[in-house]
Amino acid sequence: MIHIRTIASNLLHLSILVTLFLSQSWLKLPDSPAPFTATYVTGFVIVIPLCVSIILWVLTGFQGIQKVYNSKTNILWFLTLIAFAGWAVLSQHWDFVSDNRSGVAHNASLQIVLVLTFALIVFCHPPKLKWILIIGVLMLITQGIIGSLQVTNQTSIGLRTLGEFRLDPAQSGVSVIQAGELRWLRPYGLLPHPNIFAGLILFGIFASAGLILNDNRRIQIVGGVCFLVGMWVFLLTFSRGAWGSFGIGVLASLFFVIRYFGIKRRFIVVALCTIVIGFVFLWTYRPLMASRVGISTESIEMRSVADRIVFNEIAFSAIELSPYIGIGAGNFPWYAAHYLHNYTDYDLRGDNVHMVALGIWSEYGLVGLLLIGTNIVIAILETARNIWRYDHQRRERIAILGIIIAYTTIGLLDHYPWTLIHTQLIWFVLMASGLSVISETFD
Repeated sequence: MIHIRTIASNLLHLSILVTLFLSQSWLKLPDSPAPFTATYVTGFVIVIPLCVSIILWVLTGFQGIQKVYNSKTNILWFLTLIAFAGWAVLSQHWDFVSDNRSGVAHNASLQIVLVLTFALIVFCHPPKLKWILIIGVLMLITQGIIGSLQVTNQTSIGLRTLGEFRLDPAQSGVSVIQAGELRWLRPYGLLPHPNIFAGLILFGIFASAGLILNDNRRIQIVGGVCFLVGMWVFLLTFSRGAWGSFGIGVLASLFFVIRYFGIKRRFIVVALCTIVIGFVFLWTYRPLMASRVGISTESIEMRSVADRIVFNEIAFSAIELSPYIGIGAGNFPWYAAHYLHNYTDYDLRGDNVHMVALGIWSEYGLVGLLLIGTNIVIAILETARNIWRYDHQRRERIAILGIIIAYTTIGLLDHYPWTLIHTQLIWFVLMASGLSVISETFD
C-alpha cells in the first residue's frame, strides 16, 4: 500500500506547478472578499492551490526541510525569510491606518506569509527546473495569444470569466499610448496592467531561451519559435522598465551561456532574428515609439513620469516619519492618499511607490529592508554559484538567473514584482528554485 507521505510528495510537485501556472490570471472566486478587507488576498483563485501545497507539504512531514541546514548560507536565507514574514505580521501593531483600516496591514502581511511559505516549500521540495520553464513557456503562449488579440481588436476579447478586464482605449484609466489623436490600447492579457503583463511575458521569454540551450534539436526549435514570437508580444507592451530589465537579465545570463556553451550557430540565428523583429517593430510603430520614449510631448507620458517622481517624494516622507520600523504592511497607498490630500494640490489617488526598495523601506522600515534585501541577494548569488557548481540542470539555472535579475531590475522602476501576489510569487519561486539543489524530482 502506498504511504500517504509518498502520495502527498508526488502531488506536491503538481500543486506547485499549478499554482505557478495560475499566476498568469487575475481570476477571483465568485464570493471573494471586497478590496481593502483583511482577507482580500484569499479571494484569488491562485490561493487555492497555494494553500493545497502548504497542506501537502505538512503531510509529507515537511519534506526537504533538512536542506536548510546544509550550509550557513541556506540557514541565513531561511532565517531572513522567516524573520521578514514575522516582521510583516508584527507591523500590524503600528500600521499607519490602524484606526480605520486595520484590515490593510492584515491582508498585506497574510500575502507575505503565504508567498514566503510557498517559496520555502519550493526550496525544500522543488519540481525539476525544466518543468518550471515549461510552465513559463505555456504562460507565454496563452498570454501571448490573448494579448495579441486585444491589441489587434483594440478592446477586450470576452474572457471576463478568466479574469480579463474590460478594455476600451477611449475610457479613462485604461492604459494606452497616445500619439496625436490616436489612443492605442496596450495588451493586458488576464492581468490588471500592461506592465504586469510584460513581466509575465518576460518570464516566458527567458524560459524559452532555456529551451534553446537544450541538446535536443526539436526542443531548440520550439524554444526559438516561442522566444521570437514572445519578443514581438513583449515589444507590443511598450513597457520601458521591462525592456530595460530584459537587457540586463540577458547580459547577466549571457556570461554563463558563453562560458559553458560557447557561441553556437543557433544563438546567432536567434539574435539576428531578434534584431530584425526589433527593426520591424520600430518601423511599424514609430509614432507610438516617439511618444513612449519622450521624443514627443504627449501629456500621458509626461504625467506618467511626473507621478513616479511624486510618489518617490512621498516615500521619503514616509521613511522620515518611521525610518526603522516603517508605517506598516500595505499601508503606503493609504499614507500617500493622506499626504496628497493634506500637503499637495495634485490630482492623484494614493498608490504604491514605483520602486520596490522604497516601498519596502517605507512600509517595513530599515529592519524589513535589510531582512528581505539580504534574502534576495543570497538567492541571486547562490543561483549564480549553483551554475558554477553543478552540471545538472545548468541550462535551466542560467535561464532562471536571467529572470530573477530581470525581475529584480524591474523593482527599481515598478512595484508589481513585490506588491501583487501573482508576480511576487513568480519572483520568489524562481529565487527559491535557483537556490535549491534538487535531489528528488519527477519527470
